[in-house]
Amino acid sequence: IIENLSTNATVEVNGAKSAKAFLNPGSTITMGNTLIRFEEMSALPAKVTGPISLAPRTSTSGLGRQSPKSKLPFYIILSTVIIGGAWLYSQDENKGAGTQILTDADIDQHIDDSKRRQEDLIRQQVVSKKNTGQYQEANAAYLKGLRDYREGYYSRALQSFGAAIAIFPEHELAQHYYNLSKKRHDELVQFTFNEAQRFMEQNKYREAQSSYQNVMILINDPTNKIYQEAKEKFNEVGLIIRSSE
Repeated sequence: IIENLSTNATVEVNGAKSAKAFLNPGSTITMGNTLIRFEEMSALPAKVTGPISLAPRTSTSGLGRQSPKSKLPFYIILSTVIIGGAWLYSQDENKGAGTQILTDADIDQHIDDSKRRQEDLIRQQVVSKKNTGQYQEANAAYLKGLRDYREGYYSRALQSFGAAIAIFPEHELAQHYYNLSKKRHDELVQFTFNEAQRFMEQNKYREAQSSYQNVMILINDPTNKIYQEAKEKFNEVGLIIRSSE
């Protein structure tokens, strides 16, 4: 391989300008006014005897070719350049052999594989944590909440499941039943509040008062808007009852 390392001079291989080209025995190289014929390395002189002249070349022929003696240093330099270029090219080829252009499908597959590995690692970490006292404590709170949930005590179930999650956030069942308890609890609050409203319309004030009180007990949060409304309704019904007695 021959490579032109100059940005100004040109190199022609077999009559064509080339920045880098493969050489075969018999290839001709033109550098300026110098014409070189490439042969096997074994064809070059094994040993150089006598002084090597580096004086500027002179030309008496129309083609401007140098004498064999003045060409010898150039052959040596050219051979070094060719060998060095061949080595660099082989390194580039070796690097390129391991390089692969990925398609979008390949990238998507790599992403999916990474996600699966992450999920496996998370599962392994959760399994290892389940052998700790922290998990045992959280699981005890979860089981207590599960009993309350099955018996319809959603407020207490919420507290137990919330405690389990606070102790062990990776407790998936506690998270699942916490959401279910929250939904059932909100449904029960709304049902009880609507029931109190119906009792009011039917002038069943004591039943209405009891239902409003149950709403406040279920919510157990004075900052909650429904709790505040139920409390005002409870007070209103109490005044109605006292005025009717």
